[in-house]
Amino acid sequence: YSQGGIPDILMIYKGHYFGFEVKRPVLGVPSPLQEQTIRLIKEAGGTGAFVIWPEQAIEEVENYEKRKGEVPD
Repeated sequence: YSQGGIPDILMIYKGHYFGFEVKRPVLGVPSPLQEQTIRLIKEAGGTGAFVIWPEQAIEEVENYEKRKGEVPD
């Protein structure tokens, strides 16, 4: 058992926090607590997302890598 609202997949990659909440296709509906947790993760500078397929989580990590490589103005 885990605390309510905590994402299903937690990971730190190159010092960056990722939280992925896995939902079933069509039937999976985020709870208000899960939505709040994902929002708080993002506000804290991490990456939080609802995913259905593994490829979606991989895409989030790849997008982070692209953003990290950008030079600020």
